[in-house]
Amino acid sequence: MSFKTLAAYVLKRTVDFKKSQIILRGVLILYSWMGAIGGTFESIKFEKITPQHCGPQRLNSGWVDKSRSSCAARCLARFGTCHGFMYNEVTKLCTPSSGLSAEQSTPSKAEGDFYFSDSCQSYPDFRTKYNQSTQAHVAYYSSPPVNYTNAKAACECMNSHLYVANTLEKWWLINAIVNIDHHVFIGLDDMAQENKFVWADSHQEISSALKIAMFYLGQPDDSGGQDCVWKKPHNVLLDDVKCSEPAGYICEKTLC
Repeated sequence: MSFKTLAAYVLKRTVDFKKSQIILRGVLILYSWMGAIGGTFESIKFEKITPQHCGPQRLNSGWVDKSRSSCAARCLARFGTCHGFMYNEVTKLCTPSSGLSAEQSTPSKAEGDFYFSDSCQSYPDFRTKYNQSTQAHVAYYSSPPVNYTNAKAACECMNSHLYVANTLEKWWLINAIVNIDHHVFIGLDDMAQENKFVWADSHQEISSALKIAMFYLGQPDDSGGQDCVWKKPHNVLLDDVKCSEPAGYICEKTLC
């Protein structure tokens, strides 16, 4: 029996979304038992969220479906990359999603509420970048350029943080991630305490040795209230800058 047949059986006999959600998780486990998902156990749980600074990556323009549970089941049955869906309770529009992206708009009123399954695969923009000595799971955004506050918020919307170059190896890895022509924010600022530049993930202060190695000579100098840090074009060296300046940015997630 196919997953689609099993899901249809569930949908015919359950109308409550929470109950059908539990049963669908069981169906997915049974489906994986049958070898249809690589022979491993799978458990899918969608939760309603309201993203503010990123949006769902739409898989198509959607279809009319009778219920949220039916929408969820058909999304999973039709798309191997289904990690969310939008559902309008009035119009019954179901819009499938492969996850969250900083390049996508938030759900519209017409699309309805967004239901999301959070996993390593739920953020399609992220890629693992390597050099000879380190690696990082990152997403790079260059257009449109945004200020530091919005860059930070976009990363957090995707359960990540601005890139932390807290070793020389990760600092050099920036060259493998970004377009050499662009200004790029990283996760380092002294917004909380003047002249104490801390990393976005740990809030630990950058060491004196790294500051000397990574910054332009004489920087950071806090000229005119420069509390944020970016990489300038055509060079891996860092400089402090006003947080209101527009730039590209790198988001970083924990390696899965």
